[in-house]
Amino acid sequence: MRCRLIVALMVMLAPATALAGGLVRVGEQPAVVVRFDPGVSAAERAQAFRSVGATGHDPVTDVPRVHSVTLPPGTSAAAAIRALAANPDIAWAEPDAPVRAAVVPDDPLFGGLWGLASIDAPTAWDTITGTGNVDVGVVDTGIAAGHPDLAANVRPVLSRNFVQRGGAVDPAAWEDLNGHGTHVAGTIGAVGNNGLGIAGVTWGSGLVSARTLDLTGQGVSTEVAAGLGWAGGHARVVNASLEGGAQATLQAAVLANPDTLYVFAAGNGGADGVGDNNDVTPVYPCSMPLANVICVAALDSVDALAPFSNYGRTSVDLGAPGVGIESSWISLTPAALPALATWTQSPGGSWLGGTTSAGTPDVVTNGTLTGTATDPAGALAVLSLPGPLGPLPGTGCRLDYEAAVRLTNPTNSFVVQVRSTPSSPWTTVDGPWTGNTGGQFVPNTVDLSAYDAATGLGVRFVLQGTGGTFGATSPRPYLALTNVALQCVAPQPADGVYVTLDGTSMAAPHVAGAAALLFSARPDLSVAQVKNALLSTATPTSSLAGRTVTGGRLNVAAAL
Repeated sequence: MRCRLIVALMVMLAPATALAGGLVRVGEQPAVVVRFDPGVSAAERAQAFRSVGATGHDPVTDVPRVHSVTLPPGTSAAAAIRALAANPDIAWAEPDAPVRAAVVPDDPLFGGLWGLASIDAPTAWDTITGTGNVDVGVVDTGIAAGHPDLAANVRPVLSRNFVQRGGAVDPAAWEDLNGHGTHVAGTIGAVGNNGLGIAGVTWGSGLVSARTLDLTGQGVSTEVAAGLGWAGGHARVVNASLEGGAQATLQAAVLANPDTLYVFAAGNGGADGVGDNNDVTPVYPCSMPLANVICVAALDSVDALAPFSNYGRTSVDLGAPGVGIESSWISLTPAALPALATWTQSPGGSWLGGTTSAGTPDVVTNGTLTGTATDPAGALAVLSLPGPLGPLPGTGCRLDYEAAVRLTNPTNSFVVQVRSTPSSPWTTVDGPWTGNTGGQFVPNTVDLSAYDAATGLGVRFVLQGTGGTFGATSPRPYLALTNVALQCVAPQPADGVYVTLDGTSMAAPHVAGAAALLFSARPDLSVAQVKNALLSTATPTSSLAGRTVTGGRLNVAAAL
């Protein structure tokens, strides 16, 4: 399966959400990004949009002369880019490429705050612990403003949301519904010496949330660029623990703010989980060769380069702690769901989605599926949660599930549908998916935050398309489901929520926090001076020799 995302986390980030492993999302509208030359008139821009049949076009916030252009479904983005690039009024055109967060979130990690000792933060704190006159932008999934270890440092007035929802953007919806951005913010600037939870690298610097990734940790280049531009205009330092996206679009935002230091994660490697050489295969925004950018690889507690971490002798600057990093997190409360084995089945006996007594997922049984009179045209089979469900235990609700799929007929697909009350129409919220996961159960997350207020929520999975033989025996198509869960964001407990993660997403904020300490100690320093101080004082580290620019690990005390 592939997901809707277009920018991803360094929890590390394809049609609806994140089923990536053989499934393909149907019917998305392609989008491209263009930058006009200075002095191009509105009429000339309009003519350029018409030349490719654009169905929509919007300027990218805080990125000069850059526009996002939506194309009709089925249009070749490559052909549109060639046509636009040939226009003498256009500096460049490129796809609005995917971006994702930079974390490997499911590893069984242990450890506390070893990273702070590794970068010699305690010695640095003898000089300064960070002041409120320096703000750090967090371009990510948002920040949990109510987290007791972050609340004092969050800057609500300066924080903004850039994620579209239903075609609109609510600038005030900048709080975190995913967790990744809150984790990053904690490493940068959790309040220190307050008898609670953790301490950030800087204890008192402000945290500006620029929410550019959605509940599932995904986004698009234009949204991320807007966040980079906004944060760069309101903070001395900006951290973006994400990877992917369109180079020129993201670079334009950074170039527009030369007096801001941008810190990026190096990336967490490819699908094999092994780090890649960014010199050979550039990963953006890390690989942008700009004077106000620092790119960071991840180290473990014995100074070994983390196996998942990207590297690059000329493109990755230094290493920082990125394995087993404990930090703040959002509070999630599960909703009570019935077991899959109790789902209603229609037509009866055609498939199962439950588990055996030993906990092994069942795949579908063999059988012949035909459409039913009680379901939408083309529906072959339906699994419905006994409902209605609710009220939901919070806001920012999401549905998690794992699917194993082999849909060999291109007319077969499956969707997830919900309805707010038993009398409401069913609405597709995920899919349609088609493809083949190769027998593997692939996790996916569906954003249900639009139904947060529902008190009678219904949930069902629908297999649709052409009927016929259907079952677990190869080469017949099948769909199997397991580990279905619904959870919502709840208020933080008094002692806060913390989790331990690893990824280059966790390494970058150590450097961003260190930069904030330097600006706190010497507000007169330039970006070039702070960057030089951080890189020139890195502690030589054998695992980074020849694999980063400095060959060393961050040492914030030496930088001070």
